Amino acid sequence: MMVTKNMNNPSVHNHELKLRRAAEHLTMLDEQIDDWLDGAYHYFSELNPQTGEKHIRVRVLNPPPATLRLLIGDCLHNLRSALDNLAYELAVAHHRGPLPYPFFQTSEFPIFKRPMNPDERRKKIGCIHPRAQVIIRKLQPYQHRVTYWLDPLWQLHQLNNIDKHRLPNVIQFATVAGAYFPDSPTRPPDLQVYMGPLTDGARVATYTPPPNEPAEVVHPDFTFIENLQFAQNTYMLNPQVSATLHGIHSHIRERVLTALATYLPDPVWFNSIVQ
Repeated sequence: MMVTKNMNNPSVHNHELKLRRAAEHLTMLDEQIDDWLDGAYHYFSELNPQTGEKHIRVRVLNPPPATLRLLIGDCLHNLRSALDNLAYELAVAHHRGPLPYPFFQTSEFPIFKRPMNPDERRKKIGCIHPRAQVIIRKLQPYQHRVTYWLDPLWQLHQLNNIDKHRLPNVIQFATVAGAYFPDSPTRPPDLQVYMGPLTDGARVATYTPPPNEPAEVVHPDFTFIENLQFAQNTYMLNPQVSATLHGIHSHIRERVLTALATYLPDPVWFNSIVQ
């Protein structure tokens, strides 16, 4: 159950409120993913009469529901909004008051895979303290010329842009598997396990069963460790939904906020002049 604390507290920065809301969505998402995975699928077997091999396949009973995808989008929105609120607060602190036109409309935390041109920098962070601008530039994904796509800020940028146009596409995915055969001292020598998306009817394992194993039996000790993954082409080394979102949240809190905290305004003062 989502419980929002101190949402009307003027002594808390707005970006912090956004991060707290993202964390609440993350907690709810983790709980709902666990609930959904319990009973989302079952295994069935097919015996190939020509080869004698048994194929273990998955039957999807409950595809990822829209509620999970909406929660992912809510979390992404609040993570991105936390950065933009942070940029606005930094600008107001340095300007010592409400931002003039057009900067109150164009203020934004930049996320770029290439260096910003002067006009982009001026519109987005031109009102921020010059030393804070340097820090923001050092935090940019383009600082890693080849591996910018691994940067948590770039992953947030990509996923949030996708969510603006359509619900995040997620899939159930098997990453680790194990099989134990108590009636045999060793596992079948020809056991093959197939990792990947657990789509309806997908083959997850093949082996030659012992003569006394019924054709319809799916060995009870055959298990997969599964998770929910992003299906978009976001070039992630680990596209697991929960791990990705937790990683982005931690990166913002531990890297971005820590580096820029010195330049933030007093939240009570800020909230008194921007209402």
